[in-house]
Amino acid sequence: MVGSAVDVSTQNRFFHWPLEFPEVFDEDGKNGFDVVLGNPPWERIKLQEKEFFASRDSAIAEASNKAARSRLISALADSNPALADEFAQARRAAESASLFARGSGRYPLAARGDINTYSIFAETARNIMNPTGRAGLIVPSGIATDDTTKVFFADAVDTGALVSLY
Repeated sequence: MVGSAVDVSTQNRFFHWPLEFPEVFDEDGKNGFDVVLGNPPWERIKLQEKEFFASRDSAIAEASNKAARSRLISALADSNPALADEFAQARRAAESASLFARGSGRYPLAARGDINTYSIFAETARNIMNPTGRAGLIVPSGIATDDTTKVFFADAVDTGALVSLY
């Protein structure tokens, strides 16, 4: 069991800020960075079937509609068990990431709707800064306009955390 936990943590590259930077955080996980700079990934936490199969099985990727694609994916168990297993693992990873983002309590403002990674990175940046710290992030304009980020953005504006948006 321990071996599989190590395998999963290695595969998913878990990262824990206070453990990685103990000199920045006190024992309660408080304090934090003076500056956080980043260009987080802009990806939805949802397995995109067309994109997944684009380089693996063009017939599935180019299926005429969702129903046809689903039939082809179901047939993989017999026609290509290795690809079926790879797809099942990728789907499980995406679902697990989504469940973690929604249920962990780490992203109460950004883990809403169809979660995009840039929004949870932005919330993380706010959470790992010290009270007088600043963050500079390259994110899409959706941070201010998307329905899924409106709670996060409103909080940033209401608390004075947002200094500028370009």
